[in-house]
Amino acid sequence: MQFGTVGGGQSAKPGLAMLKQIFQRYPRLNILVYSSEPNCLRQLISQISKHQGGFVAVNKMERRNAFLEGARSALAGQLKIHRDLIKDMQLTPQELEILELLCNQALSDRAIAQQMHVSHKTAQNYVQRLKAKLDIEPLDGQNINSRVAVCMAAIDRKLIVC
Repeated sequence: MQFGTVGGGQSAKPGLAMLKQIFQRYPRLNILVYSSEPNCLRQLISQISKHQGGFVAVNKMERRNAFLEGARSALAGQLKIHRDLIKDMQLTPQELEILELLCNQALSDRAIAQQMHVSHKTAQNYVQRLKAKLDIEPLDGQNINSRVAVCMAAIDRKLIVC
């Protein structure tokens, strides 16, 4: 995200401007941002929230495997960004509709796909993005389904009414 300047310094402005253009021109593109300053993305949180493709931000200071994991996640169309940025993300009207189908109608990913006229994989990606935006951690070893956790978080945040 940091680009060199003529004076030898660094600036995030060119990278942020480039991301804005990418969001506008390629709304479904899977994106991986590899940056030493991922918090600069806070300025684009609204565009990231609305982006329909995968979006992963990897901090250059993390281990090198994080880059490879990030690349795989971005190619899979997932949303993975730092927790500090997730809390600022707003759900899109489409995601609110998916919450309704998931929580109030208890539809499966396949049924959501049929209802919304999208592919099964797209519906799965929508549910994964909801998990990311609602900050639902993998629930290994717990007796709670992650879909139930999504609904509980949505109710708690008053995003849906049962």
